[in-house]
Amino acid sequence: MIAKDNIHKILPESGLAREERTKKKQCTYVKYEREYSNTLWHADYTQLKDKRWLIVFIVDSSRFVVGYGVFDNATAENAITVLEQACLEHETPYSVMTDHGSQFYAMESRTKSRKEHIEFEKHLKKNNTRHILARVGHPQTNGKAKRRFRVQAQDQTL
Repeated sequence: MIAKDNIHKILPESGLAREERTKKKQCTYVKYEREYSNTLWHADYTQLKDKRWLIVFIVDSSRFVVGYGVFDNATAENAITVLEQACLEHETPYSVMTDHGSQFYAMESRTKSRKEHIEFEKHLKKNNTRHILARVGHPQTNGKAKRRFRVQAQDQTL
């Protein structure tokens, strides 16, 4: 069976069809990254095969891993520990992007009208670091951290 895309390539080559100049080309992927090194760090947790949790902090512009840790639990305290160590070694970033995980972000309570800040958010605020939340249901927003996990999963050293 010949795929539809192959047919559209073969027909013009054979002279049986002509390319339409007005036909819209598919939009190319738009890659974003910050221009300067410490303006944005991505952070995320992933669970390893042995059920432990790996957290990484990655610089947006260079994809350099500034901090990581492996823990039994994915908690805000563990994230703060890794973040503090990374800040000591590489300076404090202007902003940190995370998903809406309970370790990073306090959801609005149904019984309360205001959002309660959790420890991770308090720590960022105390250090004048902006907290950027990735879009819900859109893992590409924090894709640099997700991509690092895919590479780590293939590496047998962990």
